[in-house]
Amino acid sequence: MIKITIGNEKLPLVEYEKNGAQRSFHIDHNTLFEFVQKNCYETKTNTKKLDIPVFETPALPPGTVKYMALPDGKIVLFMEKKEFKHNLTYHSTKYKQIPFPNLLFVFVFRPNGDKYILENKRCYAFRDKVFRDTTKLYRFPFSHVQKDGEMCFFFLTEMQDLAQMSSFIHNWLSAAFTDHYYNLENKNKWGWPLRQIFSETQGQPHFNYDKLIEEDYTSVDLVQRFVNVYFPVK
Repeated sequence: MIKITIGNEKLPLVEYEKNGAQRSFHIDHNTLFEFVQKNCYETKTNTKKLDIPVFETPALPPGTVKYMALPDGKIVLFMEKKEFKHNLTYHSTKYKQIPFPNLLFVFVFRPNGDKYILENKRCYAFRDKVFRDTTKLYRFPFSHVQKDGEMCFFFLTEMQDLAQMSSFIHNWLSAAFTDHYYNLENKNKWGWPLRQIFSETQGQPHFNYDKLIEEDYTSVDLVQRFVNVYFPVK
């Protein structure tokens, strides 16, 4: 047992018994407080319980710029394909090195067991070198895409995994172009038939972005549309 006596005029007195002998000594206040702090208090670390679980996405295809998990289990992928050149066929005529603008693809999937069902797909063009939430969107300038961005040709709608979408985009672009969903008024600012556009632009170094028609929304507006389906703005 240790007895500590603190007085007003003297240094603290420490008394204790060891091997049957009474011992005592005076100690300065700072040394006493340090001894008490080290031997009479237990240091505790409070760990806050986390309320949010760890969230891990499945393996994603190259070019994915945004991933959304919706309340009903559906998944939305935003994928970009940077400005590129592509060999294509328009009806029966082949064209080489046609320049394309930066493209944004938006895919909606419904999980089905260990697979994914592609329910909706859209395509837009954009000018920004780096894709951001504020990136303005433009209409896809050629055929096979409706005015609202909806893509035609629903082949390969069941996916083994989301990483498979990188080949999906290549296959869609490689399908023979027709005049499906194309008119001369609201697809681009050329105002030409597709055959003339492909003939004139074949082999050019870059796509002419001045020929794009701008939409009245950005990429973040597309995200908000998905959110509004589940949480309508009042």
